[in-house]
Amino acid sequence: MDWIQALLEEKKFQEALNAIRIALKELPGNISIRAFIGDLMRVCGQNLKDEKIQKEGLWVSFAFKPDLTKFLKLYHQSEELERTALLKKASEVINSHMKNPFKDRSSGWEKDLIDVPSCPSQSVLVHAYLISNEENKAFQLAQLGGSLGWQLRDNPQPLFVAYCFARATKQISENLPSSLKRLWRETLEKTCEKGWEESDFQIFPLEDVQKIYSDLFLHRGDIDVKMILWCLKASQKRIRDIVGNQHRGAYGRAALLTGACVEVLSALSYKQKAFKFFNIIKEEFPRHSAFQSELKNLKLF
Repeated sequence: MDWIQALLEEKKFQEALNAIRIALKELPGNISIRAFIGDLMRVCGQNLKDEKIQKEGLWVSFAFKPDLTKFLKLYHQSEELERTALLKKASEVINSHMKNPFKDRSSGWEKDLIDVPSCPSQSVLVHAYLISNEENKAFQLAQLGGSLGWQLRDNPQPLFVAYCFARATKQISENLPSSLKRLWRETLEKTCEKGWEESDFQIFPLEDVQKIYSDLFLHRGDIDVKMILWCLKASQKRIRDIVGNQHRGAYGRAALLTGACVEVLSALSYKQKAFKFFNIIKEEFPRHSAFQSELKNLKLF
């Protein structure tokens, strides 16, 4: 690596590329450092103005240390005809890293970042499934999540629920109803933030992710009804678990989710069901004044 970086500093990009290919051939195939070498390959490709080398380097980097930022780069750098197949392959890579994490993960704090093994969160895999149009896989993953702990990136439920609700309205992010817009934005913020194992140069991809999803919402057909029904049930369970167990700090989040459920039912022209859903939640917790206040602040009706 020192040799490769020295060649790059001297602007000997072809020689550096040759050294990179030697390194990839000689190094063991299961070490995280290969991802950094892939990044150096991208630098060579950029300076040699060779798009093929840039794509190859990106894939090498992603294959050994996948994250959301690199996944989005694969999305943007692929041609439309090859994009779906490439992103599905990328989803398989993420899933593989999650199923077979490196054993030395616990010692990561003592390593340089280039040595830290990859351990993608559940939300990264959900993003990958949704963007690559594998909603059924995302659905299966979401069903394994819990009704509490939606603030954690390793819970797949919140992203899937917020996605289904937003997509059902067929609106771009900016035009979503107020509660759903806030739920969608806050969910994306949580799932897009940088983890401790990622580089300081990691991009916070929130706006890019939001734009990609807005485009998908406009071009994909109707979402499966069974997914919407499940999301409503999962949301109702979360609200009940929060308020029923008096998690007071989460009352605002429970009310926001209530508002999002009401808004998506209204957007689907189920006005009576929307009103009924709201009343069921409201009447179930008449003595929880703090939660009732949060519901009033929504100003849904």
